[in-house]
Amino acid sequence: MTAAVRSQRARALAAVVLTATLLQGCGGGDEPATSGASVTEAPPASKPASGDALITIRNFAYVPKTLTVQAGQKITVVNVDRAPHTITAGDGTFDSGELAQDQSASFSVSEPGEHTYICDLHQYMTGQIIVR
Repeated sequence: MTAAVRSQRARALAAVVLTATLLQGCGGGDEPATSGASVTEAPPASKPASGDALITIRNFAYVPKTLTVQAGQKITVVNVDRAPHTITAGDGTFDSGELAQDQSASFSVSEPGEHTYICDLHQYMTGQIIVR
């Protein structure tokens, strides 16, 4: 084997190792939902039942970023991104666990007030649920 071939193989192996390392850091595990959120498969265009509120995760952002609901109203979160995400309350009120593409989680919040949340995997993703 020539030195050029060995060098090319070494670069290819390094690229594979780097890619695997980066992907491992992005999550993607099948962790169960916690804190009362139920996770289900859902098509990205799905709409919540009448009277339910919807948050869509799209382009590494929550849409809408601020949602106002009534106490106890069901909230459905749908991840349409390729990357996994979570919706996790700062006060522990709700946590979807990791949602893969086209998965959804549903929960309700009965405590009135402002509840901030983040994506545990991408902590620059933030939002707020205002409960009346």
